[in-house]
Amino acid sequence: MLRLSRIERRGIASAVAIGVLAAACTSPAADDNLIETTSDGRYERFNAPLTQRTDTPDASIGEVIGTDVQLRTGDFEISFSDGVLLVTRPSRTIGLTMQPLGPDLNLLAAIDTLETFDEGDRVGVILSGTSDWAQISARVSIFPFNPGLVHYRLTVTPHGDPLNGPTLPEWGFVDPATGESTSGEYRPYAERAPGAAPSVFGYSESLDSTILYWVDLTALNPYIETTGASTVGTPQRRGQRFGHNITGTELRRLEQGKSSLLYDSYLYLTPG
Repeated sequence: MLRLSRIERRGIASAVAIGVLAAACTSPAADDNLIETTSDGRYERFNAPLTQRTDTPDASIGEVIGTDVQLRTGDFEISFSDGVLLVTRPSRTIGLTMQPLGPDLNLLAAIDTLETFDEGDRVGVILSGTSDWAQISARVSIFPFNPGLVHYRLTVTPHGDPLNGPTLPEWGFVDPATGESTSGEYRPYAERAPGAAPSVFGYSESLDSTILYWVDLTALNPYIETTGASTVGTPQRRGQRFGHNITGTELRRLEQGKSSLLYDSYLYLTPG
């Protein structure tokens, strides 16, 4: 019998993960009703991965109370409350929190409206609100037949100058009980290199999970063209944080009154 080491098993699982993400992106079948197209018509992709990891649905949305909600995807739970999106695994004592632009400038802190959606092959929430400098809209999707996969898009429509402060990658390891940053005991399988795939790929001992994070740079082309953002420096890992790298200089170059896509990324988590 062929025996695989833990690392080899993770490598195989990761190859499947990359295939899942690839299947979720650009598609040649322009007439398929499962395809979403950007407003400028330059980009198309499937709404959900073509490859399914389970035959039965393994994702759900719980009760919505105001702007609080809890979702489940496979072994992981996703909650949104008080401007914080938190991913946890019930058997572990740490979590991952998403705060676009970082804790000090967290765009989700302005969210005051939450709606759910169910499109069959993907379900999730739509978040919206207005901060001091922009209108904000975010869509967070999970996939019933692809447990552990999360996709999110976030747009802003500026009406003033962005707030001053440090911008940081959106994801961070935290203690769910306190919200304080903590060690994810993260070990990279492959560090991001200039010109390489826009991803973060590794294993968190604290979460006992393999993590694959992917930025859809093609979808972000309009933002890159408008702001002159470099694709070489994204995504990044900084301490206990990782994610898409956005700078204050780029934000100040956005056209006021015009909707701009800031984030379009996938997070794929698998146990072990």
